[in-house]
Order: sequence, then C-alpha cells, then structure tokens
Amino acid sequence: MATTPNPTAQLPLQTISVSESSPLPEPIVTTARLSIRPMHPQDIPSVAFAQNSPAVARYMSSAFAIPYTLVHATKWIAQNLTPPYNHFAITLLTDPTTVLGQFGFMPGQDTEAHTAVLGYWLGEASWGKGIMTEALEAMTAYGFQEKGYLKLIAKVVAGNAGSERCLKKCGFVVEGVMKKQVLKAGEVNDLIFLGLLKEEWEKRPEAKKNDE
Repeated sequence: MATTPNPTAQLPLQTISVSESSPLPEPIVTTARLSIRPMHPQDIPSVAFAQNSPAVARYMSSAFAIPYTLVHATKWIAQNLTPPYNHFAITLLTDPTTVLGQFGFMPGQDTEAHTAVLGYWLGEASWGKGIMTEALEAMTAYGFQEKGYLKLIAKVVAGNAGSERCLKKCGFVVEGVMKKQVLKAGEVNDLIFLGLLKEEWEKRPEAKKNDE
C-alpha cells in the first residue's frame, strides 16, 4: 500500500484516555461494505494481527515494525484517540469491531496547508476484494469535502503495483518520480508521486454520486 506516516513514538501506555468499554466511535464515512471511523482501544488486537505481516510492511515506512506487536499497536492507537482525527480504522459494516486496515491524512504545513499526503494499509486477508479502492474513493471525497483540502497526494514505492493501480482507479495521476529515493531492507527503489486536484475530482462521476 502507499507509504504512510505511522510514528510509534515511545509514549506511555497510560496516555490512552478512552476506555476499552466505551462505545465505538461513529463512522466518519460508510460505503456499500465499509465503515471508516476513528480508532478505539478495542482495535489493538485486530490492528496488531492485520499489520503483523512482512507483505503488508514491505512498502511501508520503517515505523511499521516486523514483528508488529500489541505494544506497537497500543502506542500507535494511543496517539489517535483525540481530535483532530487524521487516522482512521477501516472495518466491514457487518463487523465494525475488526480492523481490516487503516487510512490517514498527513496535513501539509505553511504554504502547503491546503494539501495532505494520504497513507493507508490493508491486511493480507482483505487483498484482492476491492476494499481499498472502495475506501480510497470514500476518503478522497471526505478529504475534499469535509477536511477542505484542495489537493491530495500519495507516495508509492516503485514495485507496489497494487497501490498504484488503486490510486489511478480513483483519479490520481503520476506527477513525478524520485529516483532511488527509498532504501529499505537493503533494497533501493524509486518513489512515485501521484496527485489529485479537487477541481479534477469534482469532474469524476464518483464525485457527482457523492453529492446526490
């Protein structure tokens, strides 16, 4: 999937202020199959399980540790329990307690504050079902309509054909390639930049459906 910021800074576990027994957050977006919502402490086991995969981590930043443990998941979720929410859990409508993957926005700063870099990952069990394309379509609309971004950006490590294909299906276009930009596990790869402008997204049939 696309490279996404996922810092696992050494936060104490007691920074989690939401009780595991508290209700799950309401979804920010629903689709035909999916519920996308803020994170919750109940997500820790399913996030750790889905993310603990070399195949998932292959094209992600080094912050995605392998093995990815309950401790990693706890620290990450602890950072995302209070507004403003920028990172979200992807679940099925029929099973809102099991996280299949995650989706995030990294807002731009200063003169780039009108933009955001997208990041996402999806557990292997959910691959090949169109789930991330469905989530990306919905979250692209959310980014433009609710968060007010004028441009969304994604960075894909060369070789991650599935992620690049997903983005192109949702209207993103390649804007440039940084040669030999990524070094991970002894492998050097190019980094592909894709972007989508709000005015271009508004021309798409999917955007018109979202307004109905």
